[in-house]
Amino acid sequence: MLRKKLVIANRSEIACRIIRTARKMNLKVAVITTQDEKNSLPVLLADESLELSSFLNASDIVQKAKLWGADILHPGYGFLSENYDFAKMLEESPVTFVGPRSETIKTLANKEHAKKIARKLSIPTLNSVSGDELLKHSQSPKALSQFLKREELDFPLLIKAQEGGGGKGMRLVWKSDDLVPMIKLSSSEAFSSFGSKNVFLEKYLLNPRHIELQIFGDGEGGGLFLGERECSLQRRYQKIIEECPSPSIDNRTRRVLQGYAKKFLNYTQYAGAGTIEFLLDRDKNFYFLEVNTRLQVEHPVTEMVYGVDIVEAQLELALKKNVALFKIPEEHFLNPKSCAIEARVLCEDPKNNFAPTPGTIKDYFEKDQSNIRFDSGVQTLSIISPNYDSMISKVIACREQRTVAIEKLKGALIDYRVIGPTTNKPFLLSILSHDDFVNNHLSTHWIEKNLKSLNKDKTGSAAYLLFHSRGFFEAYLRDIVYKSPLCPLGKNFYIKDMKSLEEDDFKMSILRTDNKNKFYLEFRIEQILGTSFERSFLLELRNFISSGSFKIPFYCDRGSFYTLNVFFDDTEFLLDFSSQYEHCNPTSQGGDLSLFAPMASKVCGVFVKVGDFVTVGQKLFLLESMKMQFEILSKREGYVKAVLVEENDVLTGPDCLLNYKEEDKE
Repeated sequence: MLRKKLVIANRSEIACRIIRTARKMNLKVAVITTQDEKNSLPVLLADESLELSSFLNASDIVQKAKLWGADILHPGYGFLSENYDFAKMLEESPVTFVGPRSETIKTLANKEHAKKIARKLSIPTLNSVSGDELLKHSQSPKALSQFLKREELDFPLLIKAQEGGGGKGMRLVWKSDDLVPMIKLSSSEAFSSFGSKNVFLEKYLLNPRHIELQIFGDGEGGGLFLGERECSLQRRYQKIIEECPSPSIDNRTRRVLQGYAKKFLNYTQYAGAGTIEFLLDRDKNFYFLEVNTRLQVEHPVTEMVYGVDIVEAQLELALKKNVALFKIPEEHFLNPKSCAIEARVLCEDPKNNFAPTPGTIKDYFEKDQSNIRFDSGVQTLSIISPNYDSMISKVIACREQRTVAIEKLKGALIDYRVIGPTTNKPFLLSILSHDDFVNNHLSTHWIEKNLKSLNKDKTGSAAYLLFHSRGFFEAYLRDIVYKSPLCPLGKNFYIKDMKSLEEDDFKMSILRTDNKNKFYLEFRIEQILGTSFERSFLLELRNFISSGSFKIPFYCDRGSFYTLNVFFDDTEFLLDFSSQYEHCNPTSQGGDLSLFAPMASKVCGVFVKVGDFVTVGQKLFLLESMKMQFEILSKREGYVKAVLVEENDVLTGPDCLLNYKEEDKE
């Protein structure tokens, strides 16, 4: 019997997650990819890849799927997952869309239409109005004020895209003067993200919670309510930590929510996975927000608590097989016996307004352990592109008690390692350790209000003192610069104005390991005895004492020509050595004892070794960038002191390739 064929029209972690279930079901898998994603992890895991210009090119995706002979197509989430035209094209082709019918998407993906259905089903909603309707009444401040009063809308107001999600197109407006410009801005962003300029406005609740219901319909009016999820922890209206069940929902309230879910399933004849989103105010009142007609990022927490595979149910329904999920009694989802918490790991810098941090992952590590799940889309040497969402993985913990699940997730994140681009890992750990999170004192605005304290200042910690000390810098120069390809900065350093742990010398050594990004910082205990920092070192670093010495493991990676990223335990330090440069770039006076790569590239050939005498113009290296190869020639004659790269090394910028031996001066 021929294997059924599945196309995944998505990328990164969700593509990998769908592949995992497809393998279990013995499906043959092809993934849609683009030129800049052709070496990505999903492409390596799939049976085949179908290259296109864009993940948003609906007609080309359908055509590729048909030519490949696909039976079904899974859109993942984002991109075209809630696009009516895309679903309609597939319905008119031999390829089955994994998701609800196109007409259902058209009705429910439009938030205003979905809200009308909710009102018809007697489900509470917030007052709202379309952006177009508001613009008709914006010819004067008085007309606008009268219109808002008539619609029973007062500030603050939230502008939202009628289609799509993920916080795209959302704008909070506090006064009437900003309303029209913000509508136009939101409309433009919505069009860029979802291909539709339509936006609407609704009353903004000041400190609500965000609760979503997981549903799965059979397409004939029946289906299941698979519990709820707490999604209140958000930045820029995008969730970063989710959990199931919500710690704010008791079993009695859960039955009320189940009633809402079953009304929707029945009225819409919904088929497949979806979510119904609500806001919960301080007085425990629910207000319908929207329906997401797709799989959600946070679906793993529901799967872990209830022991189900939502993706498997999606594929079974699309293949017209018996859906095992429907055999589970409804009561199973009304009495959760455990708690699962998910943390989204993002390549972004929370200390810099959550700015994306694209780049190459130099080292990636997940520690296998019980009750922990990793949904990842990357591996070592994966390239994080600025063209896509910054999420690279999700780490999920599940235990019987919420407090134990929190500690389990914290431990998994501490062991989890991404060396290269800055991630939000320390930020996630700050949230999980906060008393408000542990005690469930949360709202959708909690992160915004606690941003400063969550971006912890660790300047007084023992680790901070160590890695910012003169002793570490001297050890760094002595033990790494001349011995490792990690941070080869030649003779461009000198010691200047470094912090000392004490006036006397504090000697430490840096030891290398087989992993070129992992090191140990070692020093004797007696060096700290009697010092002002003795107590903090013995308290904070006691787990790293062995045979009379501190031996502290850390990872590091050069961030730029002047910076070093150091990763220790749950902390990441960015060390800026620019003030320590005798010469601030490799081409300035005195910097000719080192040879640097001209750009980010891959080393394809090394034609020199330590001790060789080289002449001007001699070919030393072959580099490749953007499919073009470049010969690197010697710019001086002399003996080679150190060769700092190897064949197949990936360079991230002006990396040092070799050091020349300094000539003896007479």
